[in-house]
Amino acid sequence: MPVERARSSHGRAFERRVLTYCGRLHLLPAGERVLVAVSGGPDSLSLLFTLCHLREQLGVELAVGHLDHMLRDESARDASFVAGIAQALSLSFRTEKADVGALARDNRQSIEQAARGARYAFLARAAAELKATTVATGHTQDDLAETFLLRLLRGSGTKGLAAIAPRAPFPLEEGRSSGLNVARPLLGITRDDVLDYCRHEGLPALDDPTNSLPDFTRNRVRHELMPTLRSINPVIRDVLVRTARTSARDEELLHDLAGEAMVEVTIGRSPLRLDRSLLQALPPALGVRVLRRAAAEAGRELSSRQSEEALRLVGTGSGRLDLASGLSIHFTPDAVVYGPPSTAQPKLPPTALAVPGETIVGPWRIEAGLPDGPPFEGGRASGEAIIDLDILPGPLVARSRRPGDRFQPLGMDRDKKLQDFLVDEKVPRAERDTLPIVTVDERIVWVAGLRIAHPFRVTEKTTRALLLRVARP
Repeated sequence: MPVERARSSHGRAFERRVLTYCGRLHLLPAGERVLVAVSGGPDSLSLLFTLCHLREQLGVELAVGHLDHMLRDESARDASFVAGIAQALSLSFRTEKADVGALARDNRQSIEQAARGARYAFLARAAAELKATTVATGHTQDDLAETFLLRLLRGSGTKGLAAIAPRAPFPLEEGRSSGLNVARPLLGITRDDVLDYCRHEGLPALDDPTNSLPDFTRNRVRHELMPTLRSINPVIRDVLVRTARTSARDEELLHDLAGEAMVEVTIGRSPLRLDRSLLQALPPALGVRVLRRAAAEAGRELSSRQSEEALRLVGTGSGRLDLASGLSIHFTPDAVVYGPPSTAQPKLPPTALAVPGETIVGPWRIEAGLPDGPPFEGGRASGEAIIDLDILPGPLVARSRRPGDRFQPLGMDRDKKLQDFLVDEKVPRAERDTLPIVTVDERIVWVAGLRIAHPFRVTEKTTRALLLRVARP
């Protein structure tokens, strides 16, 4: 096999570049067992032979994995070819078959999506069986540039435009949970460099005709869009690679800042709760990332569109975002709460309010104080209300809503069902029974955090006012 023969100066120079790239970015730490994903094409074959030549210098153990996608009649032959290579190199080998065409139909995915999912699922299983800590793939600079364009065409932020990371957690839950990583040692190498290496080293790389099919979006980017862009700018690949790497650096900084912000805004863990006012004060770029990190902690992922909608609801302080994955994000004037859609909280017991003073009502703290005046200040901030103290006929009591509750919201000329009011204010269904309703003689004075009743407003005749504040302890 070519691994046994004397290597060309070109081949040695190629391998030195890969060694330098791996060392500079700590892609393959010494002592790791690395599963090399090998399709049999030039990229993966050059990766396999390069790592074989460098394994002593890197201090790693190698194994080979190959998935038969069953998309072509020759796919079984390809699997046998890769198995023969692994045997000649005395490397452990794992292979499976996956009917990617059927998977795509059953899951309503493109062939590309189904193939990627099946491939990464197989590699995670093979890595676990072989006790590998890293999967190495043969992505090159050209793949990085093409992925950048694909993400740009589909719409993406800096995280997506970073395209392909040199080393990252394995992109499936089953891999991530076991600490598996993916490394791309050829990401500093171009596809032309790879082809030259195969030619100089005499590697019998396979040619996959599906790489030329126009049905695949990536193939259209590779064979149609990239040549057009190259005619405008001959070094477009280098430009796209630099832009992707700039996006990656920016994303790394924002990721770290979002982690610090996440600690600051988290006010509860079971369920996960974020302080809305602190979250709203963050720059939008950080706010979106905190919302996504919180969803990830709850075991779910927010799309870009869902993230933007969540950020909008933070601004309103009301509403709910239900995800198909079974997570519901509830937005209140006080907090952003992550939990299951059906989460139901116990009702609040009727509790007399200390005036002036502070009263704990279930999970809420209600403060009542006498503001300076007139003119009376207060009641403008979220969670505040100011009412006419002199017209209160009795003590204030906070409780949950009750069937048939009605009140006249401030600014309206008629009564309204409390249920209809809460719906209009987009209060999540699961939180309507836990919202404090401040009453006097069973008349609603204040729907805490939302609106006072019109009859209890401060007017020019008011001589004494009461400032109410509500928050979670």
